Amino acid sequence: MAARKTQPAKKKTTKNSGKPFSFQLGWSGLAGVVVVTLCLFLWMFFLGVWAGQTILFPSSGVKKVTSVQSVRDSVSSTNVGTVKPRDRKRPVKSDHE
Repeated sequence: MAARKTQPAKKKTTKNSGKPFSFQLGWSGLAGVVVVTLCLFLWMFFLGVWAGQTILFPSSGVKKVTSVQSVRDSVSSTNVGTVKPRDRKRPVKSDHE
């Protein structure tokens, strides 16, 4: 009897589309992604408005800076005399000289 010839095993060929990753999404999934994205954008908008308002208009707990003129007016109304220095400043003598 003649020897039977065995054929080499066929290698499985896969179609390589060039993309290592495929992402499929249905209409309901797409709608969900759109809703979540809109919610995130809305949240960031409100957070930005809040931060801007806080920076531009601080709360009433922060003391306002008074102008020099209002301080002068309040001092002059209390009859406080002008402060004059007693003497000239003298240089401090150091031990290293």
